[in-house]
Amino acid sequence: MSPPSALASRRHAAALFFAVASVSAALAGCDSTADTVCQDIANCSHGGSDDWVTACQTQADDLAAEAESSGCKPAYDGYFSCAEAHFECHGNESRFDGCDARKGALDACLAAGRARNACGELDAKLTACGTSTPPASDAPTDDTTLEPCTTGGVCSAQCYTTSIIDVCAPKPAELSAFAACASHCVP
Repeated sequence: MSPPSALASRRHAAALFFAVASVSAALAGCDSTADTVCQDIANCSHGGSDDWVTACQTQADDLAAEAESSGCKPAYDGYFSCAEAHFECHGNESRFDGCDARKGALDACLAAGRARNACGELDAKLTACGTSTPPASDAPTDDTTLEPCTTGGVCSAQCYTTSIIDVCAPKPAELSAFAACASHCVP
């Protein structure tokens, strides 16, 4: 039989291990609402692709930062909470019925905060070029535009500024990188 102090130490160590394991398990299950929405969309519309989920979650994090810098974090949180609660999969189409008003509020806030987010950053760079019509992700490079400054537009603008070295003279490979990035923007 072990001395009482050794037995007590093992019991304390075991209790501590189970407490840490329980907290770790609880934290591991704490995805953000945007993370959950990305997973739902991937499962419905993208064959459950882990790569798509990871890219979507990265874009959602970037959008959260843009929303924060634009003063739109409450609208961002409200939209993604609604999207998580109202997600439906119809065939391979992801829907968020009942969330139009919250998405509209987020889009309006992002548009109002344009000067402080990726849309404004891209506008400034394009103004320096003498143009304000960068190519869209799925269109030819001659006469197209990005989305307005909405949830998708902020994400697309961020993808454009990070994928294109010289926004005044984008290269085909950079446009491909932009299109790949923008394809993971959360709706």
